[in-house]
Amino acid sequence: MPNESLEQLKSLARSHGTTLFTVLSAGLRILLHRWSGHTDFVLGTVASSRSRSGTERMIGCFVNSLSLRNAVVANESAIDLLVREKKAIMDAFAHQDCPFAKIVEAVSTERTGTDNPIFNVGLVLQNFPVIAWDGRFFKVEYVNFDIRVALLDLRFVALETRGGLQLSCEYKSLLFSEETIDALLQAYAEVLQACAGHPALPVGDIALPEPLVR
Repeated sequence: MPNESLEQLKSLARSHGTTLFTVLSAGLRILLHRWSGHTDFVLGTVASSRSRSGTERMIGCFVNSLSLRNAVVANESAIDLLVREKKAIMDAFAHQDCPFAKIVEAVSTERTGTDNPIFNVGLVLQNFPVIAWDGRFFKVEYVNFDIRVALLDLRFVALETRGGLQLSCEYKSLLFSEETIDALLQAYAEVLQACAGHPALPVGDIALPEPLVR
């Protein structure tokens, strides 16, 4: 998505006192609702769990999974869904220190298979600056390591770049074809543009591209 579209999404977020991630999450929820027909489902994301004093300077990966539940209401507008998505995300991040494993224990006493027990669709926004440092005896740069394994059925990744917003999707190839994912990403971009350009539009009136409908 070009810079112009990205700025429209950011403007929508600012006008409702929320973040770009919230807009992306609401847009993804609309897309999945329109595609599947389901109204109540859980999206997943991750939080950088460095809220405790002393962890800011520690080396390591401090992340915790968060579950975002926000049912789509029939005939509501995209902006109404966005407002409730904001609350759902704020509530989730208010409890980000609660270990995901403890939540799983509380709602499901037995895990079966390798699927995530609470959500199978995830969303991540990567908007940190490109890392590149040079030292006296070393050089550091960011390297994208693709493990070629999908941990969720669908994991959408939004990346802010100099040219705009890049959308990609990790997926289980046993469940989805490459053509379906291409159509899904195109539809995601179109849903976001519809939300930014016409936030009062009813969710049910946001169209999907014909390839995804088929």
